[in-house]
Amino acid sequence: MEDDLSNILYLWPRRTLFVGRVDEPIEFSQAAASLLMGMQAPLVVKVPGGLRQRSAQSLLLAPGKKLIIETSGQLVAACYLDALGEDYRLLSSCMTPLLEGVHGKIPGESALWDLFASLHRTPVSPEQAYGLLENGITTQRLLPVSPIPLTFRIPFERR
Repeated sequence: MEDDLSNILYLWPRRTLFVGRVDEPIEFSQAAASLLMGMQAPLVVKVPGGLRQRSAQSLLLAPGKKLIIETSGQLVAACYLDALGEDYRLLSSCMTPLLEGVHGKIPGESALWDLFASLHRTPVSPEQAYGLLENGITTQRLLPVSPIPLTFRIPFERR
């Protein structure tokens, strides 16, 4: 990527997207799930205090997991997903489990990489960026997933 010096940050009510250079390891313990992508090389995910580690170009992290991501000083895209867990539930069902609460290799990885690279190179309006991101994430939801019931029936006895 030609200009690695600038970072972009989009903040929306449902998601947040950062694309920029990260020189230090990232210590995660966030409330919402995250989708991360190494823009120049695979990312390495480690469990603190443990010997287990895995690497992948794209990583999906479950909410509340304590993890360390080694970035090797590269450009990283980090998308903090919806707080209710819908994105995580749908994406984790079509990604490869790597460690407990960590999945790798999002389907359509190269298309998402292209999207993040394009947004870093040429930022667009927040509305446009959100539409592109939503399309990039929802196109991964091609596998059937059982829906979460949104309404409940409570029996009511009339007297």
